[in-house]
Amino acid sequence: MDENILTMKIIEKYKEVALRMLRYSFPSLSFKEINEALDYSIIKRMKNPEAVLNNNYSNKVINTTLLDMTEYILEKSPILTSYGVLFKKHSTLPNPIAKMLESFMDGRDIHKKEMFKYPKGSEQFEKYNLLQQLDKVDSNAYYGACGMYSCLYYNLHVAASVTTQGRSLISSAGILFEMFLTNSVEFGSLNEVVTFIDNVVTEKRTYDDKVILDEDITLEESFFKVMSSCGFYWIPTEEDLVVVWEIMMRLKQEDLNRLFYKNNLYSFMDNKVMSNAIVQLLTMMDKPYLDPNHVPSEIKVEIEEFWQLLKEYVYYSYQIIDRVDRLENMIRSTTMVIDTDSNLISLDAWYRYTLDKVYDKPMRIKAEVNPTDFVTGDEYANNESIEVKSIEQVKDFNFYTDEVVMMDRELSTNTVIAQDSLRYSIINILAYCLSEMINDYMFKYTQNSNSAADNRKCLMIMKNEFLMSRVLLTDAKKNYASIQELQEGNIVGKVLDVKGLASLTKSSMNEATRKRLREIMYEDILNVQNIDQLQVLKHLAILEKEIYESLLSGAKSYYKPVTIKSMNTYENPMRIQGIKAALVYNELRDAHDEAIDFTKRNGLDILKLNITPKSIEKIKDTYPEKYEKIISLMNNNFSTGIDAIAIPLNVETPRWLLEFIDYVTIINNNISGFPIESIGLHFAGGNVNYTNILSI
Repeated sequence: MDENILTMKIIEKYKEVALRMLRYSFPSLSFKEINEALDYSIIKRMKNPEAVLNNNYSNKVINTTLLDMTEYILEKSPILTSYGVLFKKHSTLPNPIAKMLESFMDGRDIHKKEMFKYPKGSEQFEKYNLLQQLDKVDSNAYYGACGMYSCLYYNLHVAASVTTQGRSLISSAGILFEMFLTNSVEFGSLNEVVTFIDNVVTEKRTYDDKVILDEDITLEESFFKVMSSCGFYWIPTEEDLVVVWEIMMRLKQEDLNRLFYKNNLYSFMDNKVMSNAIVQLLTMMDKPYLDPNHVPSEIKVEIEEFWQLLKEYVYYSYQIIDRVDRLENMIRSTTMVIDTDSNLISLDAWYRYTLDKVYDKPMRIKAEVNPTDFVTGDEYANNESIEVKSIEQVKDFNFYTDEVVMMDRELSTNTVIAQDSLRYSIINILAYCLSEMINDYMFKYTQNSNSAADNRKCLMIMKNEFLMSRVLLTDAKKNYASIQELQEGNIVGKVLDVKGLASLTKSSMNEATRKRLREIMYEDILNVQNIDQLQVLKHLAILEKEIYESLLSGAKSYYKPVTIKSMNTYENPMRIQGIKAALVYNELRDAHDEAIDFTKRNGLDILKLNITPKSIEKIKDTYPEKYEKIISLMNNNFSTGIDAIAIPLNVETPRWLLEFIDYVTIINNNISGFPIESIGLHFAGGNVNYTNILSI
């Protein structure tokens, strides 16, 4: 390698850190000796692979090298994206698209602010909620347009960059929460360990450890904390341990302290200064701290000081380069759900840790909250401050007799208790710090990407939106259910919110089934202290019985509603279930019933059947005419059997069809999507769902 590379900016930056850390490892060598050895190693071992720069606006392709490309980035500071695409700075060219998107988002802020002036669920609330959602749709529409090849704005690299950058940003947020709250982002190489030590040791410091900490951390404690944080596809060798030990044994005491407490929240909070600080914050409040984005006036100074201490001692503000891969493959401890633009994190550990310190302290916020402060927004939420109990006859299920029975149950309304005020306040103290931290981290992300500018605010803003008391997770991404209590500081009661779970949300599912499953989710899983698996199973079994009896009676409540278009609009009509089922109906209908008109749009109910060459023998004697028609169908397009029939909305189910209804499939289609695996239960494949419970 040419010696000229030693004058490159990137090499100088590398040497600056390497020289600093190597002097800890080799204290007997002079600066000159280490520098010469480092130069020799760089020239001998440096690889400089070829690279290609492709400008698809000017259709220019430039062949270059990785080092030259790096020098260009350091000199020109283009905007960097995780997809490897470079953009010019915002100020260098007019950007009407950016102005348009900013106007959409400004409008959304206005509508959301207006929305919260009204009770959740009210007409005005829904009006402005719809408007703010439309603003969001307008913004997202450009993203879709730039990825559509027939659009004026189409550019493949722009669309791919937006997608990849979004993943990178939300992964950065998840990584930060994991680091700060649980130190669960493990080092993946010796280089990462040394870089971590250098970053922490060279940080600017404001506070005096003698004032903040109860005692100094020993070299052994600090070393163990650092090395126990290794493990992401890499286990340090004995040689690696020696390298780190020799570096740390030459650090100052203050450096050892900072290395120990970085990403070590609860150990830092154990210091008396911090324990007293959290108690002081809670006792100073005159009312519950509901909105982490708006600090109560009486604690503004104190909570800022609290955050500054966490920022200096615990917060690690440096970016993790392989953030997307790291978050996807690591074992997460606190980030429960990663959505397109949000992270759902668990603060239960923080709440329990803090509650143990403050539960016996007198506080004004422990008083009862006026129920009028609560805005209900869910059909199952009831926020009376006085507990009301009543006896009601409810359905139960006896697995031994396989029957639905009636029993008395004492019902208790949801109550608003004084502990909620303390819980909201404890959580939102940390939520405020997390909001400050994540926005500082996002700003540093934009600085690293060269998109930050002095004349414009950072648009990468994350804020705490919901406080959820419980969340049920599933194996599928973006499929979860939760109970929301606060939305941006507004008490909404205990609102059931479901994302992605088809059996509870999909409009094609039977409405009665969706309502019953949502009740089970809310009342038996999310809104109870301890989940009773048998109780959940009983309610599912009751629902199964109701579906079966409804089907047996000929009612169409649990049929699948579909709409089919004119047959000639389909390229291959016989691949459409609705068309095939409609053909079956036209062949098997009674003479006085009208046939389904395939030249127009039709609304139909689909009934699942199990008609096979063997099962049709059931009606050979009772319905000989139908029997012959079914035989004719099977001899043509339905040789393997008939699995569905479409029935017009205004036509009742013919009695002869009751012999062939596929009860098990219909029941499973209605219920099998309910996530009972998340509470430790499993469906018995192919059977009605509750039969994996055996009576002995």
